[in-house]
Amino acid sequence: MKYLFISVSIFIFNTSKAQDDSILISKPTDSSLYKKMSSVKLYKYEGKSINRFLKNKLFKSFLVQTYSDGGRIGVLNAVVLEYGRYTSVFIKVKSFKHVNQVDKFRKWDFNLVKKEKIESIEIFIEQPDCNLFPAECLRTKAQG
Repeated sequence: MKYLFISVSIFIFNTSKAQDDSILISKPTDSSLYKKMSSVKLYKYEGKSINRFLKNKLFKSFLVQTYSDGGRIGVLNAVVLEYGRYTSVFIKVKSFKHVNQVDKFRKWDFNLVKKEKIESIEIFIEQPDCNLFPAECLRTKAQG
């Protein structure tokens, strides 16, 4: 049980840390991927479905898909897509119409989640030598 609690705590820490605007990076491994992704005008997807966003060939081949509950365990806040070891995309949904936002087991159907409308999209890149200490786990973001 302790292991599960630690995993959940770490995930919440990472998603809440990712929202800090004032952080810089230095030579990340995924920099070419990040540059390509950050050149996309992400604001064009606001109000569109996550499905439509994933039709963009640059974003459809994610490696890992997970959810952020924004610090409220079991309350869906956003979708997090990981594209490499250090690059992820945070898709925030304003209001949920196709999936129940609250699930204490965090078992949301991704096919239904993909129908939800996008409020905002942020691309994050993490430093390659990151560990779990806040001063060393730095991220930056691009918003289109």
